[in-house]
Amino acid sequence: MEIPKYLDPTSKQTLNEALQELRRLEGTDDAVVNLAPELRSDIEIHDVIHVLFACKTNLASEVIAHIWTVFGTTYNVQEMVRVNMHQDHRDVLARIGHIRLLRMWIYRIPEILQTLYRANRMVKRFPVQEYARYLDKQLMEIREEFGIGLTASSITQETQHSGAALRTLHQDKRIKQAL
Repeated sequence: MEIPKYLDPTSKQTLNEALQELRRLEGTDDAVVNLAPELRSDIEIHDVIHVLFACKTNLASEVIAHIWTVFGTTYNVQEMVRVNMHQDHRDVLARIGHIRLLRMWIYRIPEILQTLYRANRMVKRFPVQEYARYLDKQLMEIREEFGIGLTASSITQETQHSGAALRTLHQDKRIKQAL
C-alpha cells in the first residue's frame, strides 16, 4: 500500500496537494458530493486536520485527529458537539459500535498523551476555519510556523486507510438508493 506523502513531517506538498492525496487514497476525489450539506465545511476542516497533523484515516487515527482538533486548532468545541449530534455521525458511531470505540480510545491513551504534549508545545493554534489562506503553502512551512511537532513514526507505522466515516456512510446510502 502506498504511504501518503502528507504523513512525512517534512512534506513539501502544499496543503491543497495533500488534501487531494488524502481524497485520492480514500477513493473520494470529490470530497463533499455525498455529504449532508450542513456538514460539508466541517468535513473539509476535518480533512485539513488529518493532513496537517499527519493523521491517517483509520479509526485509531480518528481518535488522534479529534485530540488535535480540540487542542491544536481554533475549532470550536461546540461545533464538534454539533457535528457529533448530527444523525449521520450518530449512524456512523452505531455502525462502529460504542464498545469498540471506547476500546480504541483506551488503547490510544499513550498516543493521546503524546499528542496533548505536542499540542501544548505549539507556538499557536492553527486557525482551521481560515485554512483556505494556507492552501498554497507547503505542509512543512505551516507545521514550522505553528510549531506542530510530528514524529517520523507516523510515516513508518502500518498504513491503512479506511476512508472518512461520514463519507463512507453516504456512499453506502447512495449505492443502496441506486439499487
